[in-house]
Amino acid sequence: MKKNILLILILLIAFAYIESAVVIYLRSLYYPDGFPFPLQSFNNSHLLIELGREVSTIIMLIGLGYIVGKNFLQRFALFMFAFGVWDIFYYIWLKVFINWPESFFSWDILFLIPFPWLGPVLSPILVSSCLIISSLIILIFEDQEYQLSFSTLEWISVIFVGIIIIFTYLQDSLVSINQNVVFNYPWALFFISLILGISIFVIRVIRHILRFLMALSN
Repeated sequence: MKKNILLILILLIAFAYIESAVVIYLRSLYYPDGFPFPLQSFNNSHLLIELGREVSTIIMLIGLGYIVGKNFLQRFALFMFAFGVWDIFYYIWLKVFINWPESFFSWDILFLIPFPWLGPVLSPILVSSCLIISSLIILIFEDQEYQLSFSTLEWISVIFVGIIIIFTYLQDSLVSINQNVVFNYPWALFFISLILGISIFVIRVIRHILRFLMALSN
């Protein structure tokens, strides 16, 4: 697993390089001055290609976890790891190439499906960091053959947290894109959701550690 993680890390850094290069070309065509609102729309053919690229990216990240992982939890953890590393290094490469984002609070178009996701760069970086850390914890347990297990309620709660975070990117996105308005990101809702998700995961990990220690003592 350690060898696989290292190889996956190298692959994802290279993949993030490709993604950032594509985005640089798109920015030079459509947004040479950044992302001022109202945003200039893609032409139809380029929009379809871009939507296809985003879908293909997710398929590749899922496929990577599916090929390397041996069970559902490993595959899910590897997908989280892949997504987090790819997302963070995507911004690292952009910073290297064009010195963007100017700050962690620079606004970005994060995704286009089903509507444009808008938010400060810091937000997806925090989410990706949490995905990487939690995925590594899961994989460490798996490597020690002490699999973490999550209840149905925990899965539902985590999915709900994810939906709320996605909502913070989607709220008023159409208004912000089509009109010259200031979009205020709901940081309070974001952090409440993120902390809730972290808490659910940490509590589950602590319970497993305590159960393991109790089994050793017996």
